[in-house]
Amino acid sequence: MERVFASPGNGPISAVYRLGNPYVNWYVVESDGGLLIIDSGLAGHWRQLLQGLEALEKSVHDVAHLLLTHAHPDHVGLAERMRRESNATVWIHALDADMATTNQDKPPLAPLLSGLWQPAVAKMIVMMMRDGVMNAKPVRDVRTFRDGDRLPLPGSPTAVHTPGHTPGSCAFYFQQDRLLFSGDALVTFDLLRARKSAPMLPPGREKAAMIHSLDGLGPIGDERVVLLPGHGEPWAGKVGEAVAGACA
Repeated sequence: MERVFASPGNGPISAVYRLGNPYVNWYVVESDGGLLIIDSGLAGHWRQLLQGLEALEKSVHDVAHLLLTHAHPDHVGLAERMRRESNATVWIHALDADMATTNQDKPPLAPLLSGLWQPAVAKMIVMMMRDGVMNAKPVRDVRTFRDGDRLPLPGSPTAVHTPGHTPGSCAFYFQQDRLLFSGDALVTFDLLRARKSAPMLPPGREKAAMIHSLDGLGPIGDERVVLLPGHGEPWAGKVGEAVAGACA
């Protein structure tokens, strides 16, 4: 587990820690309101969750809420197990709720197959399979929200609907701390080349919809934030600059 944000003292969040593997991120948010987990990685990541929480002198029973950016299996891998073992409330946008509770969506590997000839991409796919991308379980109970909702969670994040990658794909903005968890709306890792990048769109067939969905970030376009994506390294700068670069 790696700390990727330490509070300068402006808001309720004290620190953010990243879990996952070199290709997939999910986060533990530590705040004065308790622990919040954003996304839940792959099904094989349970041990690292327990070890990470232990390093914070916490356990899975201290996790009351799990907030999902979308319902792809590399983001919901531990959601059901976490819900079952910690009794955490699992939050997801209403338009992705069916996908999360039925597990009907295919693993997001198909767009990557065009790059399978590249050793770096092949290595990434092998790791995703090893970490359980095919093993995500349906989430038996979820609580839903919609665009613009300010959620009653630690840090009071605002949901920004960014459909295209999935119908209910969302980013979450923590205004007081200037943190933007972008999920797969904006990533800083080129999944088709398996290398770091500036903020960009993920691969997918719905590129026009993904570009249009970033209009939802317009109201915070002038805000300077720390962007924490579902894939790639943290990025700091103005939201509008990240969006413009991704859409270019």
